[in-house]
Amino acid sequence: NDELTTTEKEQLVKSRIGQSNFKEGLIKRECKCSLCGVADKRFLIASHIKPWRDSDNKERLDLDNGFLFCGY
Repeated sequence: NDELTTTEKEQLVKSRIGQSNFKEGLIKRECKCSLCGVADKRFLIASHIKPWRDSDNKERLDLDNGFLFCGY
């Protein structure tokens, strides 16, 4: 039965492939927030300099296009 009920919805999801490798690479290079120096990995967020949506596939995973910020 492929019918959706009133408590269900169908979705198409885009996932960023390689994002976790990007973050791990940044952590290996310098495991701290670029602004305040927090080094607790639980708070570090991988961020892109050139936005993901504007980058080509190479730039999206290029460690020179990223830095770590903290969500602290």
